Amino acid sequence: MKALKFLFIGLFVLGLLFVVVGLALPKEYVVERTVTIDAPPVIAFAQVNDLRAWEKWSPWMALDPDMKITYGDKTLGAGASYSWEGKESGSGTLTIKGSQLGERIDTHVNFGPQGEGDGFWLFEKDGAGSKVTWGMRGRNAGPFGGWFGLIIDDMLGPQFEEGLAGVKKLAEAEAKTKPAIGSALEQVLKQAGQELGSAIEDIGRQ
Repeated sequence: MKALKFLFIGLFVLGLLFVVVGLALPKEYVVERTVTIDAPPVIAFAQVNDLRAWEKWSPWMALDPDMKITYGDKTLGAGASYSWEGKESGSGTLTIKGSQLGERIDTHVNFGPQGEGDGFWLFEKDGAGSKVTWGMRGRNAGPFGGWFGLIIDDMLGPQFEEGLAGVKKLAEAEAKTKPAIGSALEQVLKQAGQELGSAIEDIGRQ
């Protein structure tokens, strides 16, 4: 009986120590990966600014091919969004919060009960090509949030690397057939057309 009592006390102390250390660990996290692409920044930017293009390179869509995707009213630039639902990937919504042509894209991801996170994409000129960074920052709440912060880089990092590899492949292939100015103009015209269509729909509802 004494041995069993000491065992329970030991387990209790270990559990308490686990919680205390978890509360003391930083809750904030930042995960990011970078790849060099042999294509101008604006061409790599186009693969991310258009949410429908994510179907060609997203690591999560490749992991869960039966995932159901529902797009918002906009699919390009700031305000664009899509929601997903799948057996492997769960459910959530991704929204582009900000978009600077050929330079930066900021996203917000809502994972429902699993929390939220802010993603960012940086597109920098690197010689004749570009350097592209994909990252996410957030805060893990609760007593185990600090522990989760210790492993999130190992969880998300490889997925970011896979996604960046897909963007690299598509951007480099497009750069061989389309000049940077053509890609930039295409993005602007698509976005303008989408906004005009939304405005016409709003007028029709009045």
